[in-house]
Amino acid sequence: MRVLLLNQFLPPDPCATGQLALDLGAALVERGHEVHALCSRGRYGGGRSDAPPESLECGVFVHRVAAPTLGRGSLAARAVDCAGLYPSMLAAALRLGRFDACVALTMPPFVGLVGAALRARHGTRLLVWVMDVFEGLFQSTTPVARLLYRQADGVVVLGQAMAGAVEASGADPRRVAQIPNWMPGAPPSPVDGGPMRAEWGLGDEPVFLYSGNHGLHMELPTLVSALGLAARRTPLRAVFVGAGQLRSRTGQMCATLRVPAVFQPPQPLERVPSVLAAGDVHLVGQGAARLGVSEPCKLAAAFACGRPVVHVGPETSQTASLARRAGASVACGDVAGAAAAMVRLARDPALRRSLGSAARACYETELSRATGTARLVGLVESLGRAPAGRAPSWATYPAE
Repeated sequence: MRVLLLNQFLPPDPCATGQLALDLGAALVERGHEVHALCSRGRYGGGRSDAPPESLECGVFVHRVAAPTLGRGSLAARAVDCAGLYPSMLAAALRLGRFDACVALTMPPFVGLVGAALRARHGTRLLVWVMDVFEGLFQSTTPVARLLYRQADGVVVLGQAMAGAVEASGADPRRVAQIPNWMPGAPPSPVDGGPMRAEWGLGDEPVFLYSGNHGLHMELPTLVSALGLAARRTPLRAVFVGAGQLRSRTGQMCATLRVPAVFQPPQPLERVPSVLAAGDVHLVGQGAARLGVSEPCKLAAAFACGRPVVHVGPETSQTASLARRAGASVACGDVAGAAAAMVRLARDPALRRSLGSAARACYETELSRATGTARLVGLVESLGRAPAGRAPSWATYPAE
């Protein structure tokens, strides 16, 4: 099969969705398929990438197209970048010839419409891999989402709540499959976080690590408030790695609440395993407004490293269910509950080790790269095998 992947960014850019797309592409190449990928020449943080217009990454032919590169500093800048990318991607896709299948992620939100155009012109099968349900945040986009889901031969979501959201927006339930994200670049076994702890001067206190986007819907105020309360009861250190709209406010809150915290910028992919291993406990936040809209991939990262988690978010989310198996999950805004979980884990190294083992076991059986890519490859290949004019039903496709 000839398969086309669509995403706004691809490696060497550190954007997580690009890493996931490339992991899928590499798995398809290993199965003998010819895989091409289209992305922007811009960088996730804004500005133009130094990567060449075309390159071979893990066996995938990557084509980087011209597009605005204002970055993610504001919603308007992101909208301009997205709007300018669609026509460039469509023109490039048409130049590359006919594809048997197209896998479109949702960054930018509706790049799947490029795949829908290929479906109309060449009969290309379209699989939409949903990372964020944007119509759940911006109702004005609902008609576009309905059009895209009606055109798709299949839709992949990250959990049950997201499945309900896309089905409410027009996706055929028989063609919706649930596959949680994995940690891109995860090591085959947990690595030693000691060197990173030494580099950052963390000492011997239990380290609570938050790594990723410091965004508006990550329950950071609850997590920081809980850290402040816990730090008054037991020695601990906090580490925040990443960037985002709440990065500055998070630093201010830590200073006000006297949280002993270290702040680091986003790290290169090759350092990520060591960075994640530096934490004894990982912090995961998910705002109530994000239920059914997205699922944080931070939990898979923590589990890959064999670390327990403290999750703050909707109690019915898939992330909460998994967090309870190897740590704790409390409701949005529950500062006291989160602090109690932090204190319990900080004071009990044996409990951390036990929950860490459970986390790694869960990762290996349910959240690993090998598991996720195998299931996605199976879906792509099933589209290629389906008779013309018909798409396979995934109503009974396993969600575990």
